[in-house]
Amino acid sequence: GAAAAGAGAVKPADSAIDEIVADIDEKLGAGDLFAAWELCGSALVSLNRPADKALIDTKKGLIQEKLKGLYKEAVTAYNAENYQEARIALAVIVKINPGYEQAQAYLDKSNNKIRALEGSD
Repeated sequence: GAAAAGAGAVKPADSAIDEIVADIDEKLGAGDLFAAWELCGSALVSLNRPADKALIDTKKGLIQEKLKGLYKEAVTAYNAENYQEARIALAVIVKINPGYEQAQAYLDKSNNKIRALEGSD
């Protein structure tokens, strides 16, 4: 009957795993970590197969690793008084990982420096 036909049906998202991963990789290649992170989040909601979820979790781990490098770049920019550049990078880090306290602290310091500089014109 109809119930038996529906039992083996694959959700469309499962068959689209290659496309989802390609989209995530494209965002990563473009350096858009936040967009890649968002794609991972929406993929995990729509995917059912454990192997697909594990693949997306691997991508999330890769993004988390890339945050470390982005943080170093942001601190370097901050120390070179490139506060705007630092702020952009730090904002991405904090959006992806709100618990990244050092990034939040540097983001606050960058915002304060930018406000101070804008006020001195």
